[in-house]
Amino acid sequence: MLFYDQVIPGSSLVGYINADHWAIVLPIARKHDTIGALFVTENAYPREALLEALLRFVEEDLDARGR
Repeated sequence: MLFYDQVIPGSSLVGYINADHWAIVLPIARKHDTIGALFVTENAYPREALLEALLRFVEEDLDARGR
């Protein structure tokens, strides 16, 4: 898909995540030490920081709209 077909018109692009999609979704390195060491490389991703940034973005956007 072309990039302009992937964004909904009128929406905001929050950002790009420079990480493996498995590292963002599944905390393999945190829950399974053996599997994380053998099969998954560079799986440590700061999910808490990502969630905080998203929530702050939504909060600031709502404040800017006057809600």
